Formats: sequence, C-alpha cells, structure tokens
Amino acid sequence: MLQQLSPVIPVALMMVSFFVYFLPSLIASKRNHPNATGIFLLDLILGWTVIGWIVALIWSVSAIRDNDPAAAVAVPEDKYEKLERLAALKEKGALTDQEYQLEKSKLLS
Repeated sequence: MLQQLSPVIPVALMMVSFFVYFLPSLIASKRNHPNATGIFLLDLILGWTVIGWIVALIWSVSAIRDNDPAAAVAVPEDKYEKLERLAALKEKGALTDQEYQLEKSKLLS
C-alpha cells in the first residue's frame, strides 16, 4: 500500500530551496549593491557549487564604498567659522579691510 504524499510538501521544499539559492542576489538587491548584477550572475551560474554560493553571499554583504568622496565631506559650514577664517585672512594680509567688509556683509546678509 503506497501512501500518497501531499503535493504541497515538494512545492514548499522547492520554494525554500529557490529562496536559499538566490539569497545572495536578494541581499545585494535589497542593499542596492553596485555589483548586484555580477552577484546575481555568479549566484546563477556557480551557486550550485556551494563555493560559488558562499562567494556570492560574502560579496553581497561586503561593504559598499561611496565613489564620491566630495559628497561625504560636504558639510554646511557655520557662519561664525567663515567669519573667523575671513578675519584670519585679513590679519595675514591676504584681504584688505575693504574686501573683508564686503565678504562679511555678504556672509551676514
């Protein structure tokens, strides 16, 4: 007497396997990784080798570097800091009194 397995179990196992197999790709996509396409291709082509899957997983969780260092440094300056720099330039003789007053009025307006 053969027992019939419910078709739900194999379908559920296939869905879980599919999710686990493409987990590195999903992580890269969720993190907006700049190399998400490469991670997906590595996962798709070499994921079955386990080593390929582990490499894709490590790559997907690796740090994402910002390619624009100027954007990270762009911090709005304080008016007082700018005034102090203007005063320092005036003291060094780099600015005349007239130039200093002009820049100061621009800054404070």
